[in-house]
Amino acid sequence: MKKRLLRRVATFGMSILMAFGMINVRAAQGESASGNGKEVTNANTGTITVRGLGQEGSTYDQVKAYKMIDIHYDEKTNEIIYSWAKDEIGALAKQAGYDSVEDYTKGGDKAAKRLYEEIAKKISTGELTVTPIEPKETASGTAVFRDLSMGQYVLFAEGNYVYAPMTGTLEPEVLNGTYHLRDVFIEAKAEKPSIDKKIKDGSHGNENDSVGVKDKIKFRLETKVPNFPEKAVNKTFRLKDTMQEGLMGVEDFSVYNGNQKLSENTDYRVTYYSDREMTKKTENEKNACSFQIEFLVDSKNVSGASLIIDYVSNATAKMIPGTASENKVTLEWPKNVWKQDSDYNTKDQKVKVYTYGIKVIKYDDENKKLFGAEFMLYKDQECKEEVSFSKESEGIYHVATEEEVSSSTLAVNKDGQLTMKGLDEGNYYLKETKAPTGYALSKEVKKVTIQDSGSESHQLTGKLKNDTDAYADVTVINKKGVTLPKTGDMGMFMLTVFGTMMALSGIGIFFLARKKPGK
Repeated sequence: MKKRLLRRVATFGMSILMAFGMINVRAAQGESASGNGKEVTNANTGTITVRGLGQEGSTYDQVKAYKMIDIHYDEKTNEIIYSWAKDEIGALAKQAGYDSVEDYTKGGDKAAKRLYEEIAKKISTGELTVTPIEPKETASGTAVFRDLSMGQYVLFAEGNYVYAPMTGTLEPEVLNGTYHLRDVFIEAKAEKPSIDKKIKDGSHGNENDSVGVKDKIKFRLETKVPNFPEKAVNKTFRLKDTMQEGLMGVEDFSVYNGNQKLSENTDYRVTYYSDREMTKKTENEKNACSFQIEFLVDSKNVSGASLIIDYVSNATAKMIPGTASENKVTLEWPKNVWKQDSDYNTKDQKVKVYTYGIKVIKYDDENKKLFGAEFMLYKDQECKEEVSFSKESEGIYHVATEEEVSSSTLAVNKDGQLTMKGLDEGNYYLKETKAPTGYALSKEVKKVTIQDSGSESHQLTGKLKNDTDAYADVTVINKKGVTLPKTGDMGMFMLTVFGTMMALSGIGIFFLARKKPGK
């Protein structure tokens, strides 16, 4: 074996990994933890330090080293000798086209990368048994492997980030005519998947919005897909979207990479569920309460891409005024891409939507609650745009959906109370259309303003401004007596009064005419 052979391996390995865009290795030519290095003997050991491991909270990702190539210094001949650390590794190298370690130094970038990944794959499946080397020190995203014998090591990291294989080579180099061994530093640069969920075109920003029953809500998911190693055993990358009670349906579903619309079953697969536990599949996505997107990461349109997922859902009558209906997305990806049964990382993001209502209490001028009144609610001051409701029980109504029997007439219950649910923020106009028996009809059209107390800060609370809950309170008072006609009906009213007086006069004259003289 030629001298300085693995020096070329190390240099070649660095060019592979830097070209791969994931790892930057500073080996013998880079930083040194020991000045000019130690003069080489067969007892020499070195240190490989991996820096920049990913962090989630206070927990850092882990890394292990596996020896690929042995390096031995022959003191008698003053030569460096190289060999595969295990025959099985040599066999894998041969399958990759390397008959010897020297051939390995002459292989192309893709071939070397495939070998690293094949070793990782075989170790994960148990087909290759190589004793893992744990770091002696770990702190703040740095792992230090001390007392390593000379050779080339492949290192695999796992955790919250997706890593490509790393290599580090402890190989003697000539310095002032003598072999010296320097320590190796590796900067681990990996990708962490991301997820963001938004309400698109919402009036209160991206995180929450106010809606009414029947409203269409535009949701947007944004995610960054990592570059999984080509031979990774587990490339799972999926999104699970769940809607709370009050939200339902998936319409206009689409996935984009930039302006390019992706294709289902080529770039991704989507499954819809009629329940929120994702156990009951449904072909009718308009009735879906949850769905899952499985991305096909080997697609060139998906791997390493920033993707956008748009869809529309519906606010239903099951929304409770003042209680947030959440829509949550969960991103899942493996902690160890080299294990089929790996545990999964999860990252959640959720948005909230709120709905509101109106409560009416009917009194007389003596503070007595009145039964028998009816109302209508309008969206405009001219009282032309009616709001249709569906009856839940006596005096309780919600905004009607297309599938429900609806009416614009709202009757108070026996306690003189009326509750309307499922309204968005805005101005409404309440008009009494029928007064309780014995009472005059109220001529006042009451303006009712629904505004969340957090509207100005764009963070909704589910409570109305200057109120304690999500309902706008309205009091309507009736007075005893006959309802006076409207201005436009005065002429008819006067004709009626005049006609009645004439009829009574006629009856009087009739009876007077029948009275005989002298009686």
